[in-house]
Amino acid sequence: MKKLIILLLSALLMVSGFVEAAQFTVPDENPWAPVYARTITHPDSEWVVTYLYRERSCVPDDFDIWGDFFDISGAAFNCPFLMDGIVVQNPDIPGPPRHSNLSNQPGVLIPVIFVSADDWADLVADGTVTVPELEAAPSALVGWADHHKDILKPLGGQTRVVSFNYVGRGTLMDGRSFHYHITGQFRDNTEQIRVFNVTMR
Repeated sequence: MKKLIILLLSALLMVSGFVEAAQFTVPDENPWAPVYARTITHPDSEWVVTYLYRERSCVPDDFDIWGDFFDISGAAFNCPFLMDGIVVQNPDIPGPPRHSNLSNQPGVLIPVIFVSADDWADLVADGTVTVPELEAAPSALVGWADHHKDILKPLGGQTRVVSFNYVGRGTLMDGRSFHYHITGQFRDNTEQIRVFNVTMR
């Protein structure tokens, strides 16, 4: 299901590259994408990072944030968006944004969940992962980012190759601080991570 949805949305995205796009503010003029959370993994990292775009209390406990990612029902748009910024998109063509620059709204904390790579392997074994499952993992570390940047940008005007840059820092429930910096690109629906740094102190 996830691959089918991404292919359909990507097709729409490529079409949008041939028509005029405009800049809109998020979330006032554009709701961004029907997404609750983003999870990033790396085979060489001991940690898997998940952060939420929308209020935790509004995320359905049974929604598969890994296998589905996009809530094609549109219900995610009814949940308060925790970030603001800009998006570049053609308003007449649906699909994911081709360029967006988001950060946490002033004074708003972004929920972040870290789980170990081993726990993640157990969780994803059945192909689905929910937020409550992440929170209940033995290694789960929950925190809030008081600084977060989420940037997507097409490379060289190509909509098929989109770079990403996710940066955040904040405090865990146990009082320690954390920082993550993840960069890479999506090329033909494949995620290629170049930098994956997670530190906790």
